[in-house]
Amino acid sequence: GDVVDQDCDGGEVCYADGDNDAYRTSSTVASSDADCADSGEALASVTSGDCDDTDAAVNPGATEGIGDGLDQNCDGAEVCYVDADDDGYRLTTTVASSDTDCADSGEALDSDPTGDCDDTDKDTNPGATEVTADGKDQDCDGGEICYADGDNDTYRTSSTVTSSDADCSDSGEALATATSGDCDDTDSSIYPGATETVADGIDQDCDGGETCYEDLDDDGYRTSITTTSSDTDCADSGEALETDPSGDCNDFDKDTNPGATEVAYDGVDQDCSGADLCDVDEDGYDANVGSCVGPDCDDDDADRNPMAAEIWYDGVDQDCDGWSDYDQDGDGFDSDDYEGDDCDDEEEDINPDAEEIWYDGVDQDCDEWSDYDQDGDGYDSEDYGGDDCDDEADDVYPGAEELEDGIDNDCDGVDEAADTDGDGITDEDEQDLGTDPESGDSDGDGLGDAEELDEDGSAPDSDGDGTPDVLDDDDDGDGILTIDELADDGSIVDTDEDGTPDYLDTDSDDDGFGDAVEGNVDTDGDGTADFRDSDSDNDTVPDADEFDGDTDEDGTPNRLDDDDDGDGYSTETENGWSSTDIDEDGTPNYIDTDADGDGTLDADEGEGDVDCDNIENVQDSNDLDGVCDDGSGGGDDGCGCTAAPAPGMMAMWMGLFGLLITVRRRRA
Repeated sequence: GDVVDQDCDGGEVCYADGDNDAYRTSSTVASSDADCADSGEALASVTSGDCDDTDAAVNPGATEGIGDGLDQNCDGAEVCYVDADDDGYRLTTTVASSDTDCADSGEALDSDPTGDCDDTDKDTNPGATEVTADGKDQDCDGGEICYADGDNDTYRTSSTVTSSDADCSDSGEALATATSGDCDDTDSSIYPGATETVADGIDQDCDGGETCYEDLDDDGYRTSITTTSSDTDCADSGEALETDPSGDCNDFDKDTNPGATEVAYDGVDQDCSGADLCDVDEDGYDANVGSCVGPDCDDDDADRNPMAAEIWYDGVDQDCDGWSDYDQDGDGFDSDDYEGDDCDDEEEDINPDAEEIWYDGVDQDCDEWSDYDQDGDGYDSEDYGGDDCDDEADDVYPGAEELEDGIDNDCDGVDEAADTDGDGITDEDEQDLGTDPESGDSDGDGLGDAEELDEDGSAPDSDGDGTPDVLDDDDDGDGILTIDELADDGSIVDTDEDGTPDYLDTDSDDDGFGDAVEGNVDTDGDGTADFRDSDSDNDTVPDADEFDGDTDEDGTPNRLDDDDDGDGYSTETENGWSSTDIDEDGTPNYIDTDADGDGTLDADEGEGDVDCDNIENVQDSNDLDGVCDDGSGGGDDGCGCTAAPAPGMMAMWMGLFGLLITVRRRRA
């Protein structure tokens, strides 16, 4: 390989470079020439040490391949991958080996599986069996198979979940070291050792059972007592859930529970309200019935109870105080408006037992006695508007019997025997009579008080008008004062001598016309008043005969009319004719307008004597039968008799005469 053909054989001995990689071995090859530049040949100057002259990639200058079991750079060793735990799974890191097989401890070939995630633990490699929830990634898949803790209560189940890391500390994950036995991994309050919630149908502590409430009588209502159940439903006999109604006050009687119908007043609390039903009307007050001893007096009426407002006088005890509904003031006496004796049922100090306070205007003891009559004699004290002169002595009062004891027993203010006016009637008696003790003629009627009393001293009331004669100035009530019915000298007059004096006689002249009708007037001006004048108009016809008529209807009754029939001839004239009833028709001339019955009214005939028979025409029933008649019926034939005035003139005279009479009457 020195390019010198020393032996001159035409060739050369060259070093071998079988792979033509420019690295030779120590082996030689015979070359057909001397340049050692042919394929497979190398000069001596070519770097030696090619350890695999069959592979151009293996030579001292080659880059060593990692973990391929080949010595590419011919240094006699290999760069191997690390498999420190010798589990057959290498790392990506390398280690220099003293040989080329990469089969020594801690070494691995490139062909060995990679992915060992923990080269210190031979049990951790991609082919290892994963240990559940130990916090290690044995199979090096980057995750872990963790136990499930879905509710993150640190208690796991036997179920597993695949985690994206190996710590099993993420939400829903748990290590194998976590306490197992979580029976509901969806609820963080349920786990072994949890506080058991009583009778909710849930096994919080995961012991397989439940603490249930007792319902021994199976009436659907539980007590607060608990019992341990072998299951969780609390539906077995004697068991109850929390959601079941509670409050059973007698768990040995299925008819006693909060839903039972309460029987009022029987002493049994059927509905477990805490007591027997004693308040049926639900007004807050128990009745006093059966076993109930409450204050409600009517448990069927919610408006009646101790706190109800009392409505007085309706016959109902609303406030149940037992007090009479007719005793509003509570003094023990019912109102007198409701058959009681209390005269003021709004004032408790006023009742029949109250002490009377005199003279305050209040009847405290309701005896209806005047508050101003302390001695009870029926008369109020004179100090308070009454006339009892001593209201502390019940035998001193107006009208009491006057005693000769120096006390004014009858409160008339006078001495018992005094007769101030000297009329023979004591002042005491005069006060009883109502007469004036200082006047002998109390009514001023001209008669002394003593004269007007009866023999027994009583006071008559002749006209029955309620006023005794001794105080009546018109004793007979005829409208004419008593004093006017006495004589001018005051003596008693009895005009008709019937034994009854005029002042007591209602028809003093006994003419049939009462004094009240005739009055104290003097129609005819004869000095005698009509009530004493038997012929008031002085027409010679007594009033008694003239009747109470008005024949001529002129407004003046006959007894006061001096021409009763209004024919122009006065009543006195007509009554003085030869006959008081010329035509004998039963009607006296003075009320007969045709006195002679000849068919011609008196007013038209006049007083003449036409036929000279000495009979005035007005009285002559045949005016033409006398000596001066020529038989023609014409009257006077010159015999010299007085002719009658013309009817018109006669009427005028009669009218004037009537007017004068009327004027005179009105003046009278």
